[in-house]
Amino acid sequence: MAVKWIEGFEDYTDVNQLPFVYVGDQFGNSSFDTGRSDYGQSLLYSGVAYAESSFSTPDLGNQGTWIVGFAFKHDVLTSISAFDILQIFDGITAQVSLNFDPLSQMFSITRGNGTVLGTGSTVIPNDSWFYVEMKVVIDSSVGTIDLNINEISDISVTGLNTKNSSNSYANFITFPHPNGYFIKYWLDDIYVLDGTGSVNNDLLGDMKVEMLRTSGEGAYTSWSSNNGNIPRWKAVQVLDTNFVSTTTNGNKGTFNFSPLQKLNSGFAAVAVNVFARNSSPSTHTVDVVLKSGATEILSTDQTIDQITYRRVQLIQETDPDTTATWTSEGINAVDCGIKLIS
Repeated sequence: MAVKWIEGFEDYTDVNQLPFVYVGDQFGNSSFDTGRSDYGQSLLYSGVAYAESSFSTPDLGNQGTWIVGFAFKHDVLTSISAFDILQIFDGITAQVSLNFDPLSQMFSITRGNGTVLGTGSTVIPNDSWFYVEMKVVIDSSVGTIDLNINEISDISVTGLNTKNSSNSYANFITFPHPNGYFIKYWLDDIYVLDGTGSVNNDLLGDMKVEMLRTSGEGAYTSWSSNNGNIPRWKAVQVLDTNFVSTTTNGNKGTFNFSPLQKLNSGFAAVAVNVFARNSSPSTHTVDVVLKSGATEILSTDQTIDQITYRRVQLIQETDPDTTATWTSEGINAVDCGIKLIS
């Protein structure tokens, strides 16, 4: 698999839900705003005085190549000092960082120790969306960096030392936010690749995320709604006081989804997101379920050990029923949900 993470900020109703997904978070005055394509929503990332904000993916596994794409818009005073907006970490050590300078309104890429590896020339003015993609190969002597802005190369350098830790790999991605009220920027349509596999292992170009909500019952209905007046598929539409649950190992609960409205081709992957929690202090294990036609696949086992929600994600790059690239017809026909393992 090359696609490791997808985020469009579509399935949240409050920024206080972001810690269900991301670790080490101080979201300050952040909020959700209109998405860059005038549908869905984006994250308006705003800090507070003397408190640094950041959000980091879970551990995505150790890999030497990482590709990250995201939509970016800013409203930053030119008097503000340059700051990192993206960091690629090995454990607690930043290997490579993407830096934005509000004065020049340009990007640069640095090794985690601050050494500049490359400086861009594309001006990123206030209040305009740009799609930013960075590819990094981590190595002490033959590392590479590539930065594309709106699918046009802005930085491309080879033969670098891109290793800041003792390892030639990284395992998670962070979007940091520096101290202060006066820095705010928007993020949307994020993808993360690890460079492995035969597809989706290089810069993908401008990508968009569209969320589909549940619209009906699926093939498996053994998880029950907590509210007898609300059908199962409505109980899971929004993260609130309604939910479905089961106490029986092996039970599955799946749902049909509303059809695509905005996207119709060029699909890199489908991500199935499930918010799960325990109703008691006990630890449980669940799998995310994706059923396409007669073919059913499960995620790896996911440990749920908290009584607060945690989001788990299954990413599938091809239609498992056809083994081919996803089509809109295939996506519109999927049946997805959750299985209690133990």
